[in-house]
Amino acid sequence: MKDLLSILACFSSKRVAVLGDIMLDHYLEGRATRMSPEADIPIISVEKEWFALGGAGNTAANIASLGAEVILFGQVGVDNFGKQIKENMPSGVNGKGIFFNDSRPTIRKIRILVDGKHIVRADKDGDCSYIEEKLESDATWYFDSAIPVFAPDAIIVSDYKKGFVTEKLAREVMAIIQREQKMLIVDTKPKHFLWFRGCHCIKPNKVEAEGFTGVKIEDLESAEKAGNIIKKRLETNVLLTLGHMGMMLFEEERTTHFSSNAKDVFDVTGAGDTVLAVFGLALASGASLRQAADLANHAAAIAIAKVGTSRLSLEELKNSIS
Repeated sequence: MKDLLSILACFSSKRVAVLGDIMLDHYLEGRATRMSPEADIPIISVEKEWFALGGAGNTAANIASLGAEVILFGQVGVDNFGKQIKENMPSGVNGKGIFFNDSRPTIRKIRILVDGKHIVRADKDGDCSYIEEKLESDATWYFDSAIPVFAPDAIIVSDYKKGFVTEKLAREVMAIIQREQKMLIVDTKPKHFLWFRGCHCIKPNKVEAEGFTGVKIEDLESAEKAGNIIKKRLETNVLLTLGHMGMMLFEEERTTHFSSNAKDVFDVTGAGDTVLAVFGLALASGASLRQAADLANHAAAIAIAKVGTSRLSLEELKNSIS
């Protein structure tokens, strides 16, 4: 079995396909200079503004920042933000699988930070119903055509239930992994869990696990109960993320708990995307499920010690496991 450093050395030779809901994270940072005369709220003097790929885009960007090649499938609006995403793909991310949708805007999360602290978020999600039939057919056809050509070592679904991932598209993904013998790792919402029964691994968080199982997770015992229910119903491995309680990995014959490695917690924004990226890329690189979960646990600690949506570097991951 490879050690963790040997797995990291394989990252640059791997290809991963990411499919899901693409978002744009929009940051405004500044100082509270005075109180507003209009209401009992502070006025923020904006000193810095920046954008980052969010959602499935953040997962893809993190995989690319670790040296692998990525193809990204999703949708953006026919607006300036959608064009910005398409025209500014991070190095290593192929955006040919991104479709323009003229019936809804680019999903945008606007976060305001004061002195480096996240104080408020405004969401511009638009219409989150399932995509129109023509776009669904076009996306399904392109995914089916592109996967054999791109030849990914793994496929990741990052589904925030914003409309792009439909039952038809999920069926196509499941058919492709059977036909092409691909590894599928899924992060989705409880309503869509059963669409992906039989995938290689599903990665719910605490809230999602509670929503699917009806089990209130208050400690490791209740977490284990919920994880086993998901494993049984979905006939798959489960990586359950538990915030400050760490993670639990449910395999066919064993359950493993990983304590949180976090030393500093500044911002949990995008941490789930980073965990998904590292977990999926590690599996694509020949890691066992436990090794991949161990690396993902290190990645989570690095991500939450940063402000805002961030990219993980290979050097950071090496330093963490060393």
